Amino acid sequence: MKIGTETKSGPWTLKTTGQRSFFKVNKTDVDESEVYDLTIEPTYTCADSGITVEAKVQTQNVNSVLASKNDLGLKGLKVSAGYNQTIPLGKAAADIEQTINLGANFQHENLLRFKVNVGVPVEASSSRAFPIDGHLVVSPVDNVHVGVKYNLNYTTGEESKLEKKIEFKIAGVSGATRGHVTGSLDRRVGAFGTHKLNDDDQVGLAIRAEFPEDKTKFSKLSIDVAGSHKVCKDSTLGAKFNFEPTMGNEKAKTGIRLGLGFVYNLPNTNASATLAADVNIASLLGTEGQKPHSLGFELKLK
Repeated sequence: MKIGTETKSGPWTLKTTGQRSFFKVNKTDVDESEVYDLTIEPTYTCADSGITVEAKVQTQNVNSVLASKNDLGLKGLKVSAGYNQTIPLGKAAADIEQTINLGANFQHENLLRFKVNVGVPVEASSSRAFPIDGHLVVSPVDNVHVGVKYNLNYTTGEESKLEKKIEFKIAGVSGATRGHVTGSLDRRVGAFGTHKLNDDDQVGLAIRAEFPEDKTKFSKLSIDVAGSHKVCKDSTLGAKFNFEPTMGNEKAKTGIRLGLGFVYNLPNTNASATLAADVNIASLLGTEGQKPHSLGFELKLK
């Protein structure tokens, strides 16, 4: 269960999120443990100077603050600097992870978008990696975008190494149809598309596949077929069917799931309620080994 609020007053915005979830410490446990998580996010925006200051306090031992400035020396250029403090769950306060975050974001109309973020560990003896992530997107022609998304982790010291995840993407729009294809260095590919049938109905298709280099591992395939229908101006009904074949892996189980969701915007308010269910159809057909059914509710207040 998740409840969120958003309050605005002048240059200030305050967001709060409360979430209650259940989990099993071990897969064999019968009883479930409860976890309550509260997040508070105040934001101050000065429209005249283009400066924004954001903070985040979370009961899961995460605290952060971030300051950013728009159009710094160049129109479309945004720079940011921040600090993040995390105490890993199950560890002592002496194991606090502190990181200085630096970022830059540039956008030139619809022709070019560039973003980079760098995290610098504060601890002098830290063996943690320097995370570097971002993306680069160009539009060679109208309604077509070509880009690359990167996530790098560089570890210094005697055993220095660079771990990288790089994904390429091509996206396009034609009338009421949108789509994009992706491919990554770790042999993951995907194709995604949505089509707007009319003002009330929309359908979508997503295909993801993995082809590991390690011949001892099996390929993976996941197919999603989704649709949404606007019941009235205040409510929307959605559904998603997911199919995951075994791809020759005798130890794997065929996955068949159905997701249902209903979103209702409360009249004369900025609040919305979402009720969602995830049904494991494969288990109803006698196949075990997949995640069980789940039910969720979320309330947002603005």
